[in-house]
Amino acid sequence: MDSGIESIGRHLSEDCGFSSSSSPVPESTGNEQIDSALLHHVMYCERLLEHLGAFGPLKCREIHALHNLEIQADIIEHLLELVLIGATVLELEEVLHGVLCSEKLVEFWEQSMQSTVLYQTTDHFHAALERAYGSLIRVNHNEVFDKVFVHVISKIMDCPVSMVQAHDSVVTLHQFLFHFKDRGKSDLDKIIVEAAVDLSAIEILRSGNNELIKGLIQKTYKKRLPSSDVLQTLSTLLYRTSDVRKFVGSYLKTISVDAEARDKMLVTFVEALESPRDDVRQGACIAFALLKAIECIDQLTYVCQTDVAAAVKLAAKETLLTLGDEGRSAYEETQLTTHGFQGVTMTRM
Repeated sequence: MDSGIESIGRHLSEDCGFSSSSSPVPESTGNEQIDSALLHHVMYCERLLEHLGAFGPLKCREIHALHNLEIQADIIEHLLELVLIGATVLELEEVLHGVLCSEKLVEFWEQSMQSTVLYQTTDHFHAALERAYGSLIRVNHNEVFDKVFVHVISKIMDCPVSMVQAHDSVVTLHQFLFHFKDRGKSDLDKIIVEAAVDLSAIEILRSGNNELIKGLIQKTYKKRLPSSDVLQTLSTLLYRTSDVRKFVGSYLKTISVDAEARDKMLVTFVEALESPRDDVRQGACIAFALLKAIECIDQLTYVCQTDVAAAVKLAAKETLLTLGDEGRSAYEETQLTTHGFQGVTMTRM
């Protein structure tokens, strides 16, 4: 079966005139920079393809992957066009001819790049971000200074922090520009500060200091919805035994009165059900109970049946049982399926 990468390989061969034979000589577009950039984008496509498949009603990772594969197709097409026109890839202006992107971001990349236009090591890119914004972060968010730039790069590359910190890690020009273009953002100053604010908030939420947590919510998020990362971390406090659980629960109920805010919260918590962290998935299940999220019964039912963590399964079950007859029926159906009685109708006496 064609994984998708084979198709890209054929496309490269057909459009650029190099062979896909079994020659011991590595295939090349004839331009080392474009070769390297293509390799990194194709490797990213391979990672995205791993998120396609049967995940029941949990589709967020798959939707995200499909969206990013479309973006990668545009990037790869642009790189191939550079090959076809014989671009030397020595000047940024030549590479970006005809590409709509933020002048501010292009200027930053131009100032930070060294010998190559299409990519740079993450270590070098990290150093460039630190030179430009280090003093700003040290003054206002020194507690997360060591995390903020790596965090921003991991978002750009759509990968774990550990991959950013690998010795051979590279960020490409197109990753940088298209990441922010896709999100409608161009002000790198604002992006860096927002990341620092989020990381600082997450530090407090994980501190275990109830007074600091309450103070953060009242001061920073009383009248606005937190980012997805902060909201997911906030939900992990919902199964604490301390009084902060009631405080957080009350806050989420209050802010969910606004229909738009509630919709965004539901999307965030559905995404959280696919988190690799057990505590985030568990917190999301409990949050659905607070939001009376009957819209998410299918997802909760799936988690109740398939999650690898017993605590998460239990949280999904307990939430289903709070969602009226529809939720209870969905849970009872999972029990029938588990014991091989799917299709049997439960009748209440």
